[in-house]
Amino acid sequence: FAGSASIAGALGLGTLGARELAGALAGIGLAAALVGALAVVPANRGAWYRGIAGTLLALGGVGAFLFAYPGRWYGDGADLTLSVV
Repeated sequence: FAGSASIAGALGLGTLGARELAGALAGIGLAAALVGALAVVPANRGAWYRGIAGTLLALGGVGAFLFAYPGRWYGDGADLTLSVV
């Protein structure tokens, strides 16, 4: 969060913008770390395809989070918390 807060400060984002940026970076970083671990392990093509599919699914989850947070997260309007989680 501290890194995203300094980046958000440089970009002129507020606290909510920093939280949204931190969530996006964490989601993308986790997916990248898992694919990176798969890259160093000898695996067949099927494992690679499943790893890429999982990464795309994780990136879709990050996209859903960015769509829903914060405006549709806390119950304002259409509450998408359960749908995203």
